[in-house]
Amino acid sequence: MVFGPKEPSYNTRPLSNWALIYYTNHNFRVRISVTNSGEKNRNREEAALAIKTIGTNALPYLLDWLTYRRPKWKDKVAGLPLPNSLWWEVNTRLNRDDELHAAAPEVIELLGQTAGTLGPKLHTLAKTSSSATSRDRLLLILAHLGQAGLNLLKADLETGSLQEAFAATKALWTANHIDNVDIGSLVPSILLYESRCAEAGEDTLVGPDAAKYLPNIMCCSTNSNPMIRAAAVQQLAWMAYRYPEAVAYINLGLDDLDPKVRLAATNATSVMLPPSQKTLEDYSHSDRWADMFGHWVGTSKYHFRVTLSQTNVN
Repeated sequence: MVFGPKEPSYNTRPLSNWALIYYTNHNFRVRISVTNSGEKNRNREEAALAIKTIGTNALPYLLDWLTYRRPKWKDKVAGLPLPNSLWWEVNTRLNRDDELHAAAPEVIELLGQTAGTLGPKLHTLAKTSSSATSRDRLLLILAHLGQAGLNLLKADLETGSLQEAFAATKALWTANHIDNVDIGSLVPSILLYESRCAEAGEDTLVGPDAAKYLPNIMCCSTNSNPMIRAAAVQQLAWMAYRYPEAVAYINLGLDDLDPKVRLAATNATSVMLPPSQKTLEDYSHSDRWADMFGHWVGTSKYHFRVTLSQTNVN
């Protein structure tokens, strides 16, 4: 952990205390009464104010907590036959660093673009992580860091391997779905990833909230990059039966100068059917998302967020 200068504080409480208060006061973490719910909200709001006030001074500590790995000697000490009078205090001290490790992702996300300078380090950690769960959680943090984090994910979408682009897309759609992070500026890059997948014969990935970015996708149908235009037409085909305005942009593709875009537009007409006329196979695209999104997020926002605390960032 960080040694040296004293840990920054707010109202006499150190950052670590505020971080744990913020992390442990989730209404969805435990079943609580309506009375306690209000108190937990107030505690969390107070902790959020303290953390934001500390601001960039918190970043070295948050990065240190995020990369913490529990030493083996702690498990040995925890297994010692201690008197009941000492057991609680010893284990509380032993587990404090683990709790801060679990809290760090949410605190960094709370700081948002204030923590943007952590982006390159988090991106490197994600690329070198041996755990897919840790990688996904780190990329999800990046999606909350404002333009600094989005630019790093954009690079993965456009120039990374298909595996890296897939992970970036997953992080973006998840952040959009559970925290309403605006990913509109990255729609062209996401569509470029889809086009790369199509060329490689791989399945594409579109989030459950894609319809809110319909204007962005329609705009991409006239993008200078034919790969993006083709992917936009393909995506619009899945929305056309609910959003008739998409049809005009698909028709533009039929007269496109690029043969790939024309082919995409021609294929799009085969899926522009009302739901009553679709077969089960026609829904395979959206079903893939539903299955995978359920796997990533589980049954609740909390279930997804705590996955990093169950593994070490390495």
